[in-house]
Amino acid sequence: MERHFFTTGHDCYNKCQYCFEIFNTNKFSEISCRDVENFNLNNCIIYLSCDTEFLFLDKRAIAFFDEYVLKSKNFNVFSFSTKNNIDESNLSCIKDINDKLKERNIGEIKISISLSNKHKINEIEEGTATYKERLSSAKKLLQNGIKTTVLIKPVLPFIEIEEYQEIVNDFMSIGIRHFVTGSLYFKEDTPFFEKYIKGKDYNITTKEIHWIGNKPIWSQIYSSDTINKLSEYISSLNGFHYNSDKELICDIFK
Repeated sequence: MERHFFTTGHDCYNKCQYCFEIFNTNKFSEISCRDVENFNLNNCIIYLSCDTEFLFLDKRAIAFFDEYVLKSKNFNVFSFSTKNNIDESNLSCIKDINDKLKERNIGEIKISISLSNKHKINEIEEGTATYKERLSSAKKLLQNGIKTTVLIKPVLPFIEIEEYQEIVNDFMSIGIRHFVTGSLYFKEDTPFFEKYIKGKDYNITTKEIHWIGNKPIWSQIYSSDTINKLSEYISSLNGFHYNSDKELICDIFK
């Protein structure tokens, strides 16, 4: 499945200390149903917001779906992730759109609850929902027939495996079975680097981010030992682990 990135035109208002502010530094296509028509998109993954933010009730996003439901004849998956609380207004909007997409067999919404840790959310992810709120949002989404997964990203090298296992246990207890993990990307000229990374014995590499238009080279820490152990732990509980959102979507929508 190909991936296509659009934006509702707003910056993320969360203040995660590790954030690369992707949408401030890279120009994605403005959201438009005509793009989907002109590109003749079919069986694709379409992202309508930043990878870590959920701007679902933006007027342009709603206008997009209104037009898409009227005009589209093809099936596409709309993938969102969020670190914010999903209130009743958002939930109603999500369910309404998802029901219309499924009724016409032209798409479906998948939402990932995104987090990087359990006990340092206030410290590292300022302005986001609490852990309890994210757990509650996942439960409400599942109850309303929305495909819901968990995105553990970035896996932070200073968070112990036991904490990530706690997260898996908590979300599995409400019915979540699909988990994605991801690397930590960082900039060296940030307070986050100075506080959490500098001087530590971490395996730092670089990686080309091929899914962003200008293919930037980012510094990363891939916590392979933690991720491998977490994958094994998820499998031991009859869950499913993936290394990317695309990998997950290709599996659950096959």
